[in-house]
Amino acid sequence: MLLILLSLWACITVAVAQVCNGYSELCGRKWSNISQIGTHDSAFVGDLPTENQDIDITAQLDAGVRFLQAQTHYFLGVLTLCHTSCWEENAGPAVNYLSDIKKWLDANPNEVVSLLLTNGDNIPVGNFSAVMEASGLANYAYTPPHTLAIDEWPTLQEMITAGDRLVMFLDYGADTNIAPSAAAKTNAATGVGSIGAQADLCTETWGRKPRVMLLDFFNTGNALAAQNTLNGL
Repeated sequence: MLLILLSLWACITVAVAQVCNGYSELCGRKWSNISQIGTHDSAFVGDLPTENQDIDITAQLDAGVRFLQAQTHYFLGVLTLCHTSCWEENAGPAVNYLSDIKKWLDANPNEVVSLLLTNGDNIPVGNFSAVMEASGLANYAYTPPHTLAIDEWPTLQEMITAGDRLVMFLDYGADTNIAPSAAAKTNAATGVGSIGAQADLCTETWGRKPRVMLLDFFNTGNALAAQNTLNGL
């Protein structure tokens, strides 16, 4: 009986380890060959014109979002999440936002999250390194060995196994451009059909499916269903 139970536990453990970002089918795919719905201005939550999401980033991640985007500005000597201006919409220090992502990754060991931060004031990249270290999120960051071609990225399973479960992009001031393809700045489409139409347009224009589609109020409509369709799930 003990041997049977141990065998069953081993099977369960293997099955869990082979699920990547919610789907076993994604484990063997390269990061660069997965289409993702992302949340545009993910830190700004509410109903005001300067707010872009209905739920906070932890809830966004719990819902299935794996690509987050946020604006940063340098405000009173602190790297801060602000919408256009920190006097207009201020979501607090960037280190708090990054800490929330780190806590979520701690609790979800089979997930890979991607993050695009905009450097609104074009400050030196060292400021971002400092908050990444302070939040602990730097421990999860994937560091490419060189500028990668699209087909050179690791698979999700390889990233999970290595513990490199955060892919980070910076629009201005980064030391190297590691983005495999350009993401749209914003896309408020909400239905499977309309997102699909935009994806088709991108495919026709660039010869491959979009890898990131950033949405406002992502949970209005069937955005994640569209993501699954793009990935053949």
